[in-house]
Amino acid sequence: MGRRKSRRLISTHSLLIILCLLLIAVSVHMLFSEDVEQMVVGKAKEQNQEKDQEQLQTENQTKPTANNEATKKEDVKVVQNGNSANEISEQEARKLAVKQFKELDEKWIKEKELEVLEFSRANEYYYYISSKENTIEIKKNGGKITRINSVPVQ
Repeated sequence: MGRRKSRRLISTHSLLIILCLLLIAVSVHMLFSEDVEQMVVGKAKEQNQEKDQEQLQTENQTKPTANNEATKKEDVKVVQNGNSANEISEQEARKLAVKQFKELDEKWIKEKELEVLEFSRANEYYYYISSKENTIEIKKNGGKITRINSVPVQ
């Protein structure tokens, strides 16, 4: 009779030990997998932030609109600055942007409504000007429009 109880205790005891070991193994696995995931996610976030900063300087952050497709066609006339020898001011860049936006069929645009961001790329300074529907990039030295809606101008 003593052996039956001891066998039951041993088997119950063994099952409890195995269950505890499994629980510990799963917990340890979850802890380490979260750390690895957090490290991977952290690195990915850093890379995404770097890419986002680069894209802010070179691409339009707005959703594509019908006007964005128009800039890919060669029938869009690029407005030229009359004073191409000197550095242009933000105000002059706004005026040039309004002319270009009107060329892109954004007729009711006003200088005050434009958002202007100044940035540098390859030791050259640019104005990144956004309206509600379009964006352009103007080279500060000379006032040349270099991109319309993130499409390089030839």
